[in-house]
Amino acid sequence: MSAIEEIIQSLDAINEKIEGVFRDAGRADSATDDALAQAATLGASATIEGLSRVKEAIRQLLGQLIVAGDDAKQVMVTARVVAGST
Repeated sequence: MSAIEEIIQSLDAINEKIEGVFRDAGRADSATDDALAQAATLGASATIEGLSRVKEAIRQLLGQLIVAGDDAKQVMVTARVVAGST
């Protein structure tokens, strides 16, 4: 395997991991919604406040993961261009 092929293989693995983390963060976001609904039903305002902070942090993480995924895909495109020109 050439060096550029190893790079592309590694970048593929990175992309897959970012996608997996994004899915996991999405599940955490959904679970937080469920927990917020339960806390609202119970009238647990302190819990709601805490879960709201968690949800906001998850949303920020999701945003960062979108950017990281886009960046990783751009690096992959660049690596494939380099591979095609060598």
